[in-house]
Amino acid sequence: MLEILHGRLRKHRLIAQQRQWKLLLTGILLIGMLIGLPLAGSQLAAQERAQRTQDRLAAEALWAQTGLERYTLTIDENGCRYVTHVRGGMAAIDGLQLNCTFQVSSVKAMFEMLTLDGTVERLCDTRGCPCESLTSVRGIYDSQRGYPTQIIVDVDLHPAWVTADLWKNLFADLALPPCLTHNVSTLRVVQLQSDQ
Repeated sequence: MLEILHGRLRKHRLIAQQRQWKLLLTGILLIGMLIGLPLAGSQLAAQERAQRTQDRLAAEALWAQTGLERYTLTIDENGCRYVTHVRGGMAAIDGLQLNCTFQVSSVKAMFEMLTLDGTVERLCDTRGCPCESLTSVRGIYDSQRGYPTQIIVDVDLHPAWVTADLWKNLFADLALPPCLTHNVSTLRVVQLQSDQ
């Protein structure tokens, strides 16, 4: 009778060990997928960023050919509208509201904003830097003058898989840090009027 109990006990231990191994392998596969998916998409994203850089440089060259130094911009940022007057490189903004995010003051500033495409920033708190943001900035340009008519800023906040802080927090809390958000903002030039 004692041998039967020992046999059943061994069988239950073996089943428990098999379950632990399956759980461990499943976890390893999931982690591999979470790490591998962003890496697979990163090459395509790099090609897209390179194309956006070429488009921006071509548009900047077209804008430089206009020679406009005195102009008025009417800009809409997600429903926040303001007017900016540019005179020889100096800008003054009229009607700026507190809920405006970017407060772009000139075409030059819009082109500078477009250079932030592909920026990765680590986000830190009291527990380290378990999160990072990836900023994607896309522009649509005026075909005649080259200035950006629309800028789409896409900020993706996600776990920083390659940092020790993420793994330390993950094992301590048995949960991912709260950094899975996505935010898209649009800046649109309603009107560009030459004042020359």
